[in-house]
Amino acid sequence: MMDDATRSDAPLDLVTVYTGPMWRVLLLEGRLLAEGIPVLVPDRMIKTIDPFITGANAFDLRLQVPAENAKAATVIIAEGEATERAAPELDPAAKEVLEVERLGRRLCYAAMFGFTSPLTLWYAAPYLHRAAALELKPRGHVYALASIPLAILLMIGAMVMFPALLIVVWLSVAGIVRIAAPMSVRDPR
Repeated sequence: MMDDATRSDAPLDLVTVYTGPMWRVLLLEGRLLAEGIPVLVPDRMIKTIDPFITGANAFDLRLQVPAENAKAATVIIAEGEATERAAPELDPAAKEVLEVERLGRRLCYAAMFGFTSPLTLWYAAPYLHRAAALELKPRGHVYALASIPLAILLMIGAMVMFPALLIVVWLSVAGIVRIAAPMSVRDPR
């Protein structure tokens, strides 16, 4: 508990130094706290629970600091943005590997569901062509290759099962086949 000499009842004059997406504001909050600058992120919990309750800019948060620390906080934020812009670019070979890995993940995700399995076949040819051109196979290459026959099997299964289901429904509606037999009720007399 603070003693009366160190406690101040005066309201804190806060200045908004940054407004942006939640992930960015929380990173900057950690950076400013590491530098010893007190930080307040108003509505953080409200935006987490229901982002639309606060109105426009539903997914943006404000980063506020005391007025006397506003200049130092702005400098630290600007230094961080300059460092991000100065980050080295990946060479074209590394970019190609990342793109092929993303395409492979897309193959795997599309093969998981029966209704998206045609997308697996759509992306298979570009993936195989680009993966063959790489020196080393991308991460998840085996899974991407396995997703292609899986998608084919799912599509064949759908082509067989859907018409069969339609025929059974048509026959049951026509009264030729009964899908579920009615329960027999015995006369208690």
